[in-house]
Amino acid sequence: MSTCICQKKKAQLVFGLMVGKGAVMLARLRRAMRRSAQVQELYHRIAAQSRLPAFYDKGGVPDTVDGRFEILALHMVAVLRVLKSRDGGVKRFAQELYDFMFYAMDVGLREDSVGDGGVRKQIRRLTESFSGRVVAYERALNQAKMETTETETLDRVLRRNLFGTLDDVDFEPSMSAAFAVYFVDLVSGLERQGQAAVLAADIVFPVFLGRGDEHERE
Repeated sequence: MSTCICQKKKAQLVFGLMVGKGAVMLARLRRAMRRSAQVQELYHRIAAQSRLPAFYDKGGVPDTVDGRFEILALHMVAVLRVLKSRDGGVKRFAQELYDFMFYAMDVGLREDSVGDGGVRKQIRRLTESFSGRVVAYERALNQAKMETTETETLDRVLRRNLFGTLDDVDFEPSMSAAFAVYFVDLVSGLERQGQAAVLAADIVFPVFLGRGDEHERE
């Protein structure tokens, strides 16, 4: 079994998402345009936070399609952790949020004049990448809670995902360290605020101040 298939199955187990592929995934993306205003409001709240210039200017993440996807994925993983639940309504909401994220990406690619075939390839690549992020971040967060150093740390996972396209000469350890602090603050902050606040998109994100700076909430 290939690595990407294993990651998809693990991502489904972690958050209970129906990942899908090919035509099935695209059909769900088309239906996502009819999702509830509540789902769209939360997604746009997450997307707006992910586009803040500080992540790219002060944080050093490349301001590219892949860089912006990585920051969005970071926030989506944190939100989906809070929405992980056996409650049927919350599970459906989480699935709709996931679907709407890829619908929005589909629309964005088409607005950039990417052809239908190219859009399908890009969406397939991004779904596989996101599945990998779910597994990697969840594992790293769990290991951080257990205070183990036997496997790679959250810092190293962020180095690979957020700054993987940078040459060593352009990368500083403080860059991934700053995002590790931010991500832990993000996850713990959303957990404190709880599912009700997340479902209502009434959430407060930490303020990312960059390398060597402390983080505070808005």
